[in-house]
Amino acid sequence: MLIQTQKKAIKMGNKIIVICLLTFTLCLLVSTFSCCSTSNSKQENLQITSTRIPDSLEVDTIEKVTINNKTIEIYIAYNIDKTETYEFWYIDNKQVHFVQYPIFDINYKWLVDLDGDNDIEIIRAQGYEDGINYGIYKKNRNSEKLVLSFNPALLDERYPNKLFWGFPWDMDGIDMKHKKQILSSFQVSDERDDNYSMAEKQKQMPYVFFYGKTTQPHFELKIEPSKREYQTLKDLIAKSFQENQNEYLVPIDSYILDSASFEINKTTYRIFSLEKLVEKNSKNDSHFGLPIIVLQNKTLLEENFDIVLSYDDNCPADGYGGIYVEGHHFTIQQTFCVDFLFVRSNATFKIDPNNNEIILDNYAEEYTDRSNPDRPIPAKIWTSKDFEKVLFRETTVSFLMKIRQTKPK
Repeated sequence: MLIQTQKKAIKMGNKIIVICLLTFTLCLLVSTFSCCSTSNSKQENLQITSTRIPDSLEVDTIEKVTINNKTIEIYIAYNIDKTETYEFWYIDNKQVHFVQYPIFDINYKWLVDLDGDNDIEIIRAQGYEDGINYGIYKKNRNSEKLVLSFNPALLDERYPNKLFWGFPWDMDGIDMKHKKQILSSFQVSDERDDNYSMAEKQKQMPYVFFYGKTTQPHFELKIEPSKREYQTLKDLIAKSFQENQNEYLVPIDSYILDSASFEINKTTYRIFSLEKLVEKNSKNDSHFGLPIIVLQNKTLLEENFDIVLSYDDNCPADGYGGIYVEGHHFTIQQTFCVDFLFVRSNATFKIDPNNNEIILDNYAEEYTDRSNPDRPIPAKIWTSKDFEKVLFRETTVSFLMKIRQTKPK
Protein backbone atom coordinates (compact mmCIF):
# COMPACT_ATOMS: atom_id res chain seq x y z
CA MET A 1 0.00 0.00 0.00
CA LEU A 2 1.53 3.30 -1.07
CA ILE A 3 1.44 6.04 1.51
CA GLN A 4 2.14 9.64 0.66
CA THR A 5 2.16 12.49 3.14
CA GLN A 6 2.58 16.21 2.90
CA LYS A 7 3.84 18.38 5.77
CA LYS A 8 3.58 22.14 6.06
CA ALA A 9 5.24 24.19 8.77
CA ILE A 10 3.49 27.37 9.88
CA LYS A 11 5.55 29.74 12.00
CA MET A 12 3.70 32.01 14.43
CA GLY A 13 5.91 33.93 16.82
CA ASN A 14 8.07 31.36 18.58
CA LYS A 15 5.78 28.42 17.79
CA ILE A 16 5.82 26.05 14.86
CA ILE A 17 2.72 24.09 13.91
CA VAL A 18 3.37 21.05 11.74
CA ILE A 19 0.44 19.61 9.87
CA CYS A 20 0.67 16.16 8.35
CA LEU A 21 -2.32 15.02 6.38
CA LEU A 22 -2.69 11.42 5.21
CA THR A 23 -5.57 10.67 2.92
CA PHE A 24 -6.87 7.73 1.00
CA THR A 25 -9.21 6.89 -1.82
CA LEU A 26 -11.40 3.80 -1.61
CA CYS A 27 -12.19 2.39 -5.04
CA LEU A 28 -13.53 -1.03 -5.97
CA LEU A 29 -12.80 -2.26 -2.43
CA VAL A 30 -9.06 -1.55 -2.86
CA SER A 31 -7.57 1.00 -0.45
CA THR A 32 -5.08 3.47 -1.86
CA PHE A 33 -3.64 6.62 -0.40
CA SER A 34 -3.26 9.98 -2.09
CA CYS A 35 -1.51 13.16 -1.08
CA CYS A 36 -3.43 16.32 -0.32
CA SER A 37 -2.53 19.56 -2.02
CA THR A 38 -2.09 22.72 -0.01
CA SER A 39 -2.35 26.16 -1.51
CA ASN A 40 0.72 28.29 -0.82
CA SER A 41 -0.73 31.58 -2.02
CA LYS A 42 -1.75 33.81 0.87
CA GLN A 43 -3.54 36.21 -1.45
CA GLU A 44 -5.49 33.39 -3.05
CA ASN A 45 -6.46 32.04 0.39
CA LEU A 46 -7.90 35.36 1.50
CA GLN A 47 -9.86 35.84 -1.72
CA ILE A 48 -11.39 32.37 -1.55
CA THR A 49 -12.29 32.56 2.12
CA SER A 50 -13.58 36.09 2.35
CA THR A 51 -17.20 34.93 2.10
CA ARG A 52 -16.72 31.79 4.19
CA ILE A 53 -14.56 32.54 7.19
CA PRO A 54 -15.39 35.20 9.80
CA ASP A 55 -13.46 38.43 9.33
CA SER A 56 -12.08 38.12 12.85
CA LEU A 57 -10.02 35.10 11.80
CA GLU A 58 -6.90 34.94 9.68
CA VAL A 59 -6.75 32.12 7.14
CA ASP A 60 -3.27 30.67 6.96
CA THR A 61 -3.52 27.63 4.68
CA ILE A 62 -5.88 25.53 2.62
CA GLU A 63 -5.49 21.74 2.50
CA LYS A 64 -7.15 19.88 -0.36
CA VAL A 65 -7.94 16.21 0.10
CA THR A 66 -9.61 13.79 -2.33
CA ILE A 67 -11.64 11.06 -0.59
CA ASN A 68 -14.18 8.82 -2.34
CA ASN A 69 -13.86 10.97 -5.46
CA LYS A 70 -14.84 14.09 -3.51
CA THR A 71 -12.49 16.99 -2.84
CA ILE A 72 -12.46 18.33 0.70
CA GLU A 73 -11.05 21.81 1.23
CA ILE A 74 -9.83 22.32 4.80
CA TYR A 75 -9.26 25.94 5.75
CA ILE A 76 -6.87 26.48 8.67
CA ALA A 77 -7.43 29.80 10.44
CA TYR A 78 -6.29 31.48 13.66
CA ASN A 79 -7.67 34.18 15.86
CA ILE A 80 -5.92 37.52 16.17
CA ASP A 81 -4.30 36.56 19.48
CA LYS A 82 -2.88 33.36 17.94
CA THR A 83 -4.33 31.22 20.76
CA GLU A 84 -6.96 29.17 18.90
CA THR A 85 -6.95 27.07 15.71
CA TYR A 86 -10.06 26.77 13.54
CA GLU A 87 -10.64 24.15 10.84
CA PHE A 88 -13.42 24.70 8.29
CA TRP A 89 -14.13 21.75 5.97
CA TYR A 90 -15.95 22.21 2.66
CA ILE A 91 -17.17 19.94 -0.13
CA ASP A 92 -18.55 21.68 -3.25
CA ASN A 93 -18.62 25.01 -1.40
CA LYS A 94 -20.78 23.50 1.37
CA GLN A 95 -19.46 23.38 4.93
CA VAL A 96 -19.40 19.78 6.17
CA HIS A 97 -17.31 20.05 9.31
CA PHE A 98 -15.88 22.56 11.77
CA VAL A 99 -13.61 22.14 14.78
CA GLN A 100 -11.83 24.54 17.13
CA TYR A 101 -8.93 23.72 19.43
CA PRO A 102 -5.96 25.47 21.10
CA ILE A 103 -2.84 26.17 19.11
CA PHE A 104 -0.30 23.42 19.70
CA ASP A 105 3.44 23.44 19.15
CA ILE A 106 3.05 19.97 17.62
CA ASN A 107 -0.04 19.32 15.50
CA TYR A 108 -0.37 16.38 13.07
CA LYS A 109 -3.42 14.71 11.61
CA TRP A 110 -4.25 11.74 9.38
CA LEU A 111 -7.61 11.10 7.72
CA VAL A 112 -8.55 7.43 7.37
CA ASP A 113 -11.72 5.35 7.28
CA LEU A 114 -10.88 3.05 10.18
CA ASP A 115 -14.18 1.19 10.53
CA GLY A 116 -15.53 0.78 7.01
CA ASP A 117 -18.52 3.10 7.42
CA ASN A 118 -17.53 5.18 4.36
CA ASP A 119 -16.77 8.13 6.61
CA ILE A 120 -13.34 9.20 7.75
CA GLU A 121 -11.95 9.15 11.27
CA ILE A 122 -9.35 11.71 12.26
CA ILE A 123 -6.14 10.58 13.94
CA ARG A 124 -4.52 13.50 15.73
CA ALA A 125 -1.19 13.94 17.47
CA GLN A 126 -1.25 17.23 19.35
CA GLY A 127 0.81 18.67 22.16
CA TYR A 128 4.00 20.30 23.22
CA GLU A 129 7.62 19.42 23.83
CA ASP A 130 6.77 17.94 27.24
CA GLY A 131 4.00 15.66 25.98
CA ILE A 132 1.85 14.70 22.98
CA ASN A 133 -1.69 13.33 23.02
CA TYR A 134 -2.50 10.71 20.37
CA GLY A 135 -6.18 10.13 19.67
CA ILE A 136 -8.78 8.88 17.21
CA TYR A 137 -11.71 11.22 16.68
CA LYS A 138 -15.18 10.85 15.19
CA LYS A 139 -16.36 14.00 13.48
CA ASN A 140 -19.70 15.70 13.79
CA ARG A 141 -20.70 18.72 11.78
CA ASN A 142 -19.45 21.25 14.32
CA SER A 143 -17.31 19.20 16.68
CA GLU A 144 -15.14 16.11 17.10
CA LYS A 145 -15.45 13.38 19.70
CA LEU A 146 -12.35 11.68 21.07
CA VAL A 147 -13.25 7.97 20.95
CA LEU A 148 -9.84 6.48 21.75
CA SER A 149 -6.54 7.63 23.19
CA PHE A 150 -3.54 5.48 22.28
CA ASN A 151 0.22 5.09 22.41
CA PRO A 152 1.96 5.03 19.01
CA ALA A 153 4.23 2.12 18.04
CA LEU A 154 6.35 2.48 14.92
CA LEU A 155 7.42 -0.27 12.52
CA ASP A 156 10.45 0.63 10.41
CA GLU A 157 11.37 -1.75 7.58
CA ARG A 158 15.02 -0.80 8.06
CA TYR A 159 14.87 -2.51 11.48
CA PRO A 160 12.75 -5.64 10.84
CA ASN A 161 13.08 -7.10 14.35
CA LYS A 162 12.63 -3.87 16.30
CA LEU A 163 9.78 -1.64 17.39
CA PHE A 164 9.99 2.05 18.24
CA TRP A 165 8.03 4.80 19.91
CA GLY A 166 6.08 6.61 17.20
CA PHE A 167 6.91 10.28 17.05
CA PRO A 168 4.35 11.94 14.75
CA TRP A 169 6.95 13.34 12.37
CA ASP A 170 8.20 9.78 11.76
CA MET A 171 4.79 8.17 11.15
CA ASP A 172 3.57 7.70 7.59
CA GLY A 173 0.46 5.54 7.97
CA ILE A 174 -1.45 3.25 10.26
CA ASP A 175 -0.92 -0.53 9.99
CA MET A 176 -4.34 -1.80 8.98
CA LYS A 177 -5.67 -4.83 7.12
CA HIS A 178 -8.08 -4.45 4.21
CA LYS A 179 -10.96 -5.60 6.45
CA LYS A 180 -10.47 -2.52 8.63
CA GLN A 181 -8.52 -4.30 11.34
CA ILE A 182 -5.90 -2.25 13.17
CA LEU A 183 -2.64 -3.74 14.44
CA SER A 184 -2.56 -3.06 18.18
CA SER A 185 -1.49 -4.37 21.57
CA PHE A 186 -2.44 -3.96 25.21
CA GLN A 187 0.93 -5.14 26.48
CA VAL A 188 2.60 -2.45 28.58
CA SER A 189 6.10 -1.71 27.27
CA ASP A 190 7.27 1.26 29.34
CA GLU A 191 5.36 3.70 31.49
CA ARG A 192 5.07 7.13 29.90
CA ASP A 193 6.77 9.91 31.82
CA ASP A 194 5.50 12.80 29.68
CA ASN A 195 2.37 14.90 30.09
CA TYR A 196 -0.61 13.24 28.42
CA SER A 197 -4.31 12.61 28.94
CA MET A 198 -6.84 9.92 28.01
CA ALA A 199 -10.38 10.00 26.70
CA GLU A 200 -12.98 10.38 29.43
CA LYS A 201 -13.73 7.06 31.21
CA GLN A 202 -11.09 5.21 29.19
CA LYS A 203 -9.45 2.59 31.44
CA GLN A 204 -6.35 1.54 29.54
CA MET A 205 -4.41 2.87 26.57
CA PRO A 206 -3.44 0.44 23.81
CA TYR A 207 -0.53 0.68 21.44
CA VAL A 208 -1.60 1.36 17.85
CA PHE A 209 0.94 0.44 15.18
CA PHE A 210 2.09 2.77 12.41
CA TYR A 211 4.79 2.40 9.83
CA GLY A 212 7.38 4.97 8.84
CA LYS A 213 11.05 5.80 9.45
CA THR A 214 12.27 6.52 12.94
CA THR A 215 14.58 9.43 13.57
CA GLN A 216 15.21 8.28 17.15
CA PRO A 217 16.05 4.55 17.06
CA HIS A 218 17.15 4.56 20.70
CA PHE A 219 13.46 4.87 21.72
CA GLU A 220 12.72 1.16 21.46
CA LEU A 221 9.54 -0.59 22.62
CA LYS A 222 9.36 -4.16 23.89
CA ILE A 223 6.07 -5.66 22.75
CA GLU A 224 6.11 -9.38 22.04
CA PRO A 225 4.86 -10.41 18.58
CA SER A 226 2.42 -12.82 20.27
CA LYS A 227 0.84 -9.85 22.07
CA ARG A 228 0.14 -7.97 18.84
CA GLU A 229 -3.15 -8.53 17.05
CA TYR A 230 -5.31 -7.06 14.33
CA GLN A 231 -8.70 -5.98 15.63
CA THR A 232 -11.49 -3.67 14.60
CA LEU A 233 -11.79 -0.15 15.91
CA LYS A 234 -14.98 -1.18 17.70
CA ASP A 235 -13.20 -4.00 19.56
CA LEU A 236 -10.23 -1.78 20.33
CA ILE A 237 -12.47 0.89 21.87
CA ALA A 238 -14.50 -1.67 23.83
CA LYS A 239 -11.41 -3.24 25.39
CA SER A 240 -9.93 0.16 26.22
CA PHE A 241 -13.05 1.23 28.13
CA GLN A 242 -13.63 -2.01 30.05
CA GLU A 243 -14.12 -1.58 33.78
CA ASN A 244 -12.17 -4.79 34.26
CA GLN A 245 -9.13 -4.30 32.06
CA ASN A 246 -8.54 -8.03 31.75
CA GLU A 247 -12.15 -9.02 31.08
CA TYR A 248 -12.36 -11.21 28.00
CA LEU A 249 -14.44 -10.00 25.07
CA VAL A 250 -15.67 -12.32 22.36
CA PRO A 251 -14.28 -11.11 19.00
CA ILE A 252 -16.80 -9.13 17.01
CA ASP A 253 -16.72 -11.64 14.13
CA SER A 254 -17.37 -14.69 16.35
CA TYR A 255 -19.92 -16.18 18.74
CA ILE A 256 -19.86 -18.78 21.52
CA LEU A 257 -20.90 -22.13 20.06
CA ASP A 258 -21.17 -23.95 23.39
CA SER A 259 -19.71 -23.76 26.88
CA ALA A 260 -19.39 -25.45 30.25
CA SER A 261 -18.18 -24.28 33.67
CA PHE A 262 -17.33 -25.38 37.19
CA GLU A 263 -16.04 -23.86 40.43
CA ILE A 264 -12.94 -24.46 42.50
CA ASN A 265 -12.67 -22.61 45.83
CA LYS A 266 -15.28 -20.03 44.75
CA THR A 267 -13.42 -19.37 41.51
CA THR A 268 -15.42 -20.00 38.34
CA TYR A 269 -13.73 -21.58 35.35
CA ARG A 270 -15.60 -21.34 32.06
CA ILE A 271 -14.61 -23.21 28.92
CA PHE A 272 -16.16 -22.43 25.55
CA SER A 273 -15.66 -22.84 21.84
CA LEU A 274 -15.83 -19.99 19.33
CA GLU A 275 -17.09 -20.05 15.77
CA LYS A 276 -17.18 -17.38 13.10
CA LEU A 277 -20.50 -15.59 12.71
CA VAL A 278 -20.56 -16.42 9.00
CA GLU A 279 -20.94 -20.08 9.98
CA LYS A 280 -23.78 -19.48 12.43
CA ASN A 281 -26.60 -19.77 9.92
CA SER A 282 -24.96 -22.54 7.94
CA LYS A 283 -27.04 -25.65 7.35
CA ASN A 284 -23.99 -27.77 8.10
CA ASP A 285 -24.18 -29.08 11.67
CA SER A 286 -20.52 -30.08 11.76
CA HIS A 287 -17.86 -27.84 13.24
CA PHE A 288 -14.11 -27.84 12.64
CA GLY A 289 -11.01 -25.86 13.57
CA LEU A 290 -12.60 -24.07 16.51
CA PRO A 291 -10.59 -22.16 19.13
CA ILE A 292 -11.18 -23.24 22.74
CA ILE A 293 -11.12 -20.51 25.39
CA VAL A 294 -10.73 -20.94 29.17
CA LEU A 295 -11.68 -18.11 31.53
CA GLN A 296 -10.96 -17.71 35.21
CA ASN A 297 -13.99 -15.74 36.33
CA LYS A 298 -14.15 -13.22 33.44
CA THR A 299 -10.43 -13.11 32.72
CA LEU A 300 -8.69 -15.02 29.95
CA LEU A 301 -6.71 -17.91 31.42
CA GLU A 302 -5.76 -19.91 28.33
CA GLU A 303 -6.71 -20.24 24.68
CA ASN A 304 -5.94 -22.98 22.19
CA PHE A 305 -6.42 -22.44 18.47
CA ASP A 306 -5.05 -25.79 17.37
CA ILE A 307 -6.78 -28.50 19.37
CA VAL A 308 -9.86 -29.05 17.18
CA LEU A 309 -9.36 -30.88 13.90
CA SER A 310 -9.77 -29.13 10.57
CA TYR A 311 -12.29 -30.30 8.01
CA ASP A 312 -11.44 -33.47 6.08
CA ASP A 313 -13.58 -33.98 2.99
CA ASN A 314 -12.65 -37.68 2.89
CA CYS A 315 -14.37 -38.33 6.22
CA PRO A 316 -18.11 -38.02 6.90
CA ALA A 317 -17.46 -37.41 10.59
CA ASP A 318 -19.04 -34.81 12.82
CA GLY A 319 -15.83 -33.03 13.84
CA TYR A 320 -16.09 -31.07 17.08
CA GLY A 321 -18.41 -32.80 19.54
CA GLY A 322 -18.63 -30.49 22.53
CA ILE A 323 -17.22 -29.66 25.96
CA TYR A 324 -18.14 -31.75 28.98
CA VAL A 325 -17.42 -31.19 32.67
CA GLU A 326 -17.04 -33.75 35.43
CA GLY A 327 -15.88 -32.55 38.81
CA HIS A 328 -12.87 -30.30 38.30
CA HIS A 329 -12.08 -31.80 34.89
CA PHE A 330 -13.28 -30.79 31.43
CA THR A 331 -13.23 -32.83 28.24
CA ILE A 332 -13.08 -31.74 24.61
CA GLN A 333 -14.72 -34.31 22.37
CA GLN A 334 -14.43 -34.69 18.61
CA THR A 335 -14.88 -37.33 15.92
CA PHE A 336 -12.64 -38.16 12.97
CA CYS A 337 -11.81 -41.04 10.62
CA VAL A 338 -8.91 -43.47 10.56
CA ASP A 339 -9.03 -45.94 7.68
CA PHE A 340 -12.54 -47.45 7.87
CA LEU A 341 -13.12 -46.50 11.49
CA PHE A 342 -14.94 -43.63 13.11
CA VAL A 343 -12.86 -42.41 16.07
CA ARG A 344 -14.49 -40.56 18.95
CA SER A 345 -11.74 -38.86 20.94
CA ASN A 346 -11.85 -37.29 24.38
CA ALA A 347 -9.05 -35.04 25.63
CA THR A 348 -9.56 -34.49 29.36
CA PHE A 349 -7.87 -31.69 31.33
CA LYS A 350 -7.59 -30.74 34.98
CA ILE A 351 -6.92 -27.30 36.47
CA ASP A 352 -4.45 -26.85 39.28
CA PRO A 353 -6.01 -24.09 41.46
CA ASN A 354 -2.65 -23.36 43.10
CA ASN A 355 -1.02 -22.04 39.93
CA ASN A 356 -3.92 -22.12 37.43
CA GLU A 357 -2.08 -24.52 35.16
CA ILE A 358 -4.32 -26.53 32.85
CA ILE A 359 -2.82 -29.98 32.40
CA LEU A 360 -3.74 -32.84 30.08
CA ASP A 361 -5.02 -35.63 32.36
CA ASN A 362 -5.77 -38.29 29.75
CA TYR A 363 -6.61 -38.87 26.12
CA ALA A 364 -9.10 -41.60 25.12
CA GLU A 365 -10.48 -43.01 21.87
CA GLU A 366 -13.53 -45.14 21.08
CA TYR A 367 -13.94 -46.84 17.69
CA THR A 368 -16.78 -47.75 15.38
CA ASP A 369 -16.37 -49.83 12.22
CA ARG A 370 -17.93 -47.82 9.39
CA SER A 371 -18.93 -50.97 7.50
CA ASN A 372 -19.94 -53.01 10.57
CA PRO A 373 -21.05 -50.70 13.41
CA ASP A 374 -21.90 -53.63 15.71
CA ARG A 375 -18.36 -55.05 15.68
CA PRO A 376 -16.84 -54.61 19.17
CA ILE A 377 -13.52 -52.75 19.18
CA PRO A 378 -11.65 -52.11 22.44
CA ALA A 379 -11.22 -48.48 23.43
CA LYS A 380 -7.82 -47.00 24.24
CA ILE A 381 -6.74 -44.49 26.86
CA TRP A 382 -3.43 -42.70 27.29
CA THR A 383 -2.54 -41.21 30.68
CA SER A 384 0.38 -39.43 32.35
CA LYS A 385 2.19 -42.76 32.20
CA ASP A 386 2.36 -42.31 28.43
CA PHE A 387 3.38 -38.68 28.29
CA GLU A 388 5.13 -36.17 30.50
CA LYS A 389 3.39 -33.07 31.81
CA VAL A 390 1.53 -31.49 28.90
CA LEU A 391 -0.19 -28.12 29.25
CA PHE A 392 -3.49 -27.23 27.60
CA ARG A 393 -1.89 -24.76 25.21
CA GLU A 394 0.59 -27.48 24.15
CA THR A 395 -2.16 -29.99 23.37
CA THR A 396 -2.46 -29.60 19.63
CA VAL A 397 -3.89 -31.78 16.88
CA SER A 398 -0.39 -32.84 15.85
CA PHE A 399 0.46 -33.78 19.44
CA LEU A 400 -2.68 -35.94 19.79
CA MET A 401 -2.05 -37.61 16.44
CA LYS A 402 1.47 -38.44 17.61
CA ILE A 403 0.30 -39.86 20.93
CA ARG A 404 -2.27 -42.11 19.30
CA GLN A 405 0.47 -43.81 17.30
CA THR A 406 1.91 -45.21 20.53
CA LYS A 407 0.66 -48.15 22.59
CA PRO A 408 -0.93 -47.12 25.91
CA LYS A 409 0.89 -48.34 29.02
